[in-house]
Amino acid sequence: MWKYMEVESRDTTLLPAGTTEKEENQVMLLQEKVESIQKQLEEEKEVYEQAMKKYEEEILQQKEQLIQKENTIPILQNKLNEEIQKSSSLMKEKGVNQKEKEELQITIDDLQQELDELQQVKDHKEVSVQCDYTITQL
Repeated sequence: MWKYMEVESRDTTLLPAGTTEKEENQVMLLQEKVESIQKQLEEEKEVYEQAMKKYEEEILQQKEQLIQKENTIPILQNKLNEEIQKSSSLMKEKGVNQKEKEELQITIDDLQQELDELQQVKDHKEVSVQCDYTITQL
């Protein structure tokens, strides 16, 4: 013969006839422990699932960022190459301009020296003319 015993949950525990009250209490305690453990496992499972969902979302977000960065790298590499070419061209142009500047400075110096010499000749002629003029008036 079996005796039915209701525990505080929906579950019904079947006990054999002749079970003592002490044994019934132990069964109830064990049943409560089982339910408590099951509840705890469900809570832990829920926490685990939430954590997994959060980490999966983070991983997905990081993958998207990685893809964006991988797509950006060639664009930035092209821009860098263009800037390097521009810089190289400007450096060559600067070198040419520097050489032209030096050549122009040499030409300016030569012309300045020639001008100084012509000015000296002019000054000398003026002195000569003044001397001649003075002599003729006497």
